[in-house]
Amino acid sequence: MRHPLKSNLPSRTHQKLRKNSDTMAAVVAPVAIVFTFWLSAIGSVSAFAQDTHFVLDRDGRTIVLEPYAPNILRITFSKDKASAAAGAGYGLAGTPSMAGWTHEQDADGNDVFRSPRLVVDVSADHIPPSRLPHPMPLDELNQSLRDHYFGGGSGSRRNDDTVSVKTASGKALLTMRNWSMVPNRSEAEATNAGKQNDAGSRVSAIFDSPADEHYYGLGQQQQGVLDLRDHRINCWHDYSAIGGENVCVPFMISSRGYGLVWDNPSKTTVDLGFNQRNVWSSEIGDRVSFFVIQGDNSDEIYTGYRQLTGITHLLPRATYGYIQSKAIYPTQDQIMAVAKGYRDRELPLDVLVVDFLNMTRQGELDLDPARWPDPAAMNQQLHSMGIGTLLSVWPHFSPGTRYYDMLREKGWLIHTADGTPDSGEFKDVIGPNIDTTNPEAAKWWWEAIRDRYIKPYNFDYL
Repeated sequence: MRHPLKSNLPSRTHQKLRKNSDTMAAVVAPVAIVFTFWLSAIGSVSAFAQDTHFVLDRDGRTIVLEPYAPNILRITFSKDKASAAAGAGYGLAGTPSMAGWTHEQDADGNDVFRSPRLVVDVSADHIPPSRLPHPMPLDELNQSLRDHYFGGGSGSRRNDDTVSVKTASGKALLTMRNWSMVPNRSEAEATNAGKQNDAGSRVSAIFDSPADEHYYGLGQQQQGVLDLRDHRINCWHDYSAIGGENVCVPFMISSRGYGLVWDNPSKTTVDLGFNQRNVWSSEIGDRVSFFVIQGDNSDEIYTGYRQLTGITHLLPRATYGYIQSKAIYPTQDQIMAVAKGYRDRELPLDVLVVDFLNMTRQGELDLDPARWPDPAAMNQQLHSMGIGTLLSVWPHFSPGTRYYDMLREKGWLIHTADGTPDSGEFKDVIGPNIDTTNPEAAKWWWEAIRDRYIKPYNFDYL
């Protein structure tokens, strides 16, 4: 399973995400207000419906519910109204639909949203203290002391907007207890209090985790477990993970009959089941945003996920056979010797991998002629043996190589907030990655490797 937010990034690339909150959300498109409900029970707080979503205005907070189907709903919270109302993030291609969804308010001032498949309750703006969940059973004095120092008033960092999602028949699916959006301190602020530098915000949400609920998915997690309850998942592409390369997909399936897609492209930590709660926390964000997909079985949940992220086509048939790879075969002669060894022993071999470090300099997008004297002839011979070839082209560009200055000028290299290209943990001889989240950069990248490798040499896969 590929990460929906990075599906066009090479699987062997360790991306260092930019800590720039401006890239975390799409530009808000103005939408005409269709009708407005004034919630008289809670004074100035209002709720209204737009063409594609419901909006709840709270005291300095905005909650948006955006249906995609009767069983698919996106829920967003933010202290910034424009960020809350912005569309879904990178890699999410579904189309919102309000068809079949209605809104009402119950006697307690809670907002209730219904479809033929779901009932969603959003708590009123001001929840009585007696109804707020406490992580520990505390007496009144103990709680009052804690509230004085850690909660309530302007010092509170937790927003007690509770959302519960049930099926139309009343089966409980999930409950979000609260969320937070806390400004990060930049390194400059930590060392120089007089200099202001926007380092974005850390965003998180806390959900109930009943003792009998179990969790699956979240991509390629090589921890040796299927049930992820009572585990912490580092939800990012971790090439150096202790159990082998982890490629996280922020899509989790619950045994209760729902899937949750976390809509945030920055590094995210997921704690599942500890102290009967789930915590999703992202390093950078301007909102808390997630999708709930209800399904009567796993196939229906995956159908909803496909609706949100688009069609994933089957790979070419040969890639389901045996692929021989070693980091690395450094020469054309070694590749041919391996192929000959398989055929001499009459062993199956469908694809051979020409791995990385095959260029004269990283970023030249060539094959070192001293080690690869005739790649076209090599591929022709391998094809005659019934063997395809896969070329690993790392999208790193070392300073001084032929494309580096152009990519830097266009802002197409992964960079820090001030625009400086960022090589992450790599040396300058490898250099920074190209930012393929930029559509123009992605288009150039594909055309470059097509013209540099596929057309002249006839490699099968990249």
